[in-house]
Amino acid sequence: MEIKLEPTSLNLSPQRKRSVPLLQTEYLIKQRPRLHAKLSWLTGSLVLGLSMIILFSFVWTFGIRLAFVSGESMMPTLKQGQLLILQPYRLWLGKTLKVGDIVVFDAPKGLPKKHYVKRLIAEPGDTVSIGQEGLYLNGKKQPTAFAGRPDTFPDLVLFQGQVIALEGYALADLPDYLKPLLAMLQPLPQDILNKSFTSPLEKVGSLKLAKDWYFILGDNLNYNASEDSRYFGPISRKNLLARVQPLNLNVQKYLGHFK
Repeated sequence: MEIKLEPTSLNLSPQRKRSVPLLQTEYLIKQRPRLHAKLSWLTGSLVLGLSMIILFSFVWTFGIRLAFVSGESMMPTLKQGQLLILQPYRLWLGKTLKVGDIVVFDAPKGLPKKHYVKRLIAEPGDTVSIGQEGLYLNGKKQPTAFAGRPDTFPDLVLFQGQVIALEGYALADLPDYLKPLLAMLQPLPQDILNKSFTSPLEKVGSLKLAKDWYFILGDNLNYNASEDSRYFGPISRKNLLARVQPLNLNVQKYLGHFK
């Protein structure tokens, strides 16, 4: 028995068969511009967001920052809560620092991590000594007056013509932040060395600052009012974070802490 299937048995004419995929194609074609628009907007937003993050990071690292003073080590120049503009770009661009600049720097190696703000007193190549009479730069007494008892620096102990102690530490026990001083110590006169052959002799020496090393002090020169180069020695340029521009604006709620 033979069965013959007629085209009409599917109840779909050739025209109707073609109409279904045509309708789907037309729908997709109409939706594509909308999808492209959404994707373009999303891509543009992502690019803008990433650009803003990169720009902010660049400005924060190399541009200008704001901070506020905490402490009295830079009195009377900088007061508690005073606003500071930090200029790290000057260091990244290799700008030369000069004596008198106020700088922010990291604590030297071997000390608890924190930031300091002080004044640059001497630069590479300068000779520095702080005796009972005051501060000497390149052999000349400076007008800087220390209130109370000055912190002499660097304090040496000599024996048999050799330095055996520095700033109260035996050379074998020097903390990391004082070790660079050994290479900067200036030779002492022979008559002083001769006196140390009979018994240990205490003497204030002098330093010649090496390349990229700076001597810094707080403007508040009262005894123990400032932790500075009288305490931890010269500062390396790699520890410097920014040059400071003070603003005559005082706030009690502050964002950063520099002592």
